[in-house]
Amino acid sequence: MNTATAEARSSLTQTQDPAPAHDALRYTVCTTQAQREACYRLRYQVFVEEEGVQVPAAIHESRRFWEPADETSILLACFRGEEAVATMRICIGELDTLPDEPVARAARETFGGAVMASASYKYCVARSLRGSRVAHGIFLFAFEQLLRHGVRVSLLGCKEELVRYYRRYGFEPFAAAITIPGYGEITPLVLDPFDSGHLARTRSPLLGLLEKFTAEESGSQAAAA
Repeated sequence: MNTATAEARSSLTQTQDPAPAHDALRYTVCTTQAQREACYRLRYQVFVEEEGVQVPAAIHESRRFWEPADETSILLACFRGEEAVATMRICIGELDTLPDEPVARAARETFGGAVMASASYKYCVARSLRGSRVAHGIFLFAFEQLLRHGVRVSLLGCKEELVRYYRRYGFEPFAAAITIPGYGEITPLVLDPFDSGHLARTRSPLLGLLEKFTAEESGSQAAAA
């Protein structure tokens, strides 16, 4: 995933209260440039203005945090009207085809390359909705995408103080911390989305989605037989 996020840090100390009832929230895979631009603006607000991540001058001028990997990745978002209030980027493919960045390199050394994998980055939530159901909702929406693509190695990286937050979902450290310029020391984490035993043992809120997905897949196969 991304490095330390303000949302994850906030969620360590806050309960997840519902978003205001009058604000209709919509989770989606971004398919238009307008949707993507809304996510880039949110990233700039969170990562650059709030977190102080160092970026090129061109990003400051446009006030949009875009990266080349965005062109070949799945960009998820939660919208309130036309405003992106949460976003996450996911790269999916065989592990040896994922972008050559530190967490993926560590994973290839550990798990090999011939496995369906995902790497998640730039997870952030608008300041006004931190501690609400939005953060949890975008995470569940992302997990559904991993199941649909048959991902067995889901990767993310975070700062040490956020490991506990991601462990709630079932992620576990798999390699020593890595220093990434502009972000600091990052702990690589991994989760097998289809490991129901692990999700049950860790009481992950993702288990229900896996059970629902498995039941639907079994029903589809039975209907096709």
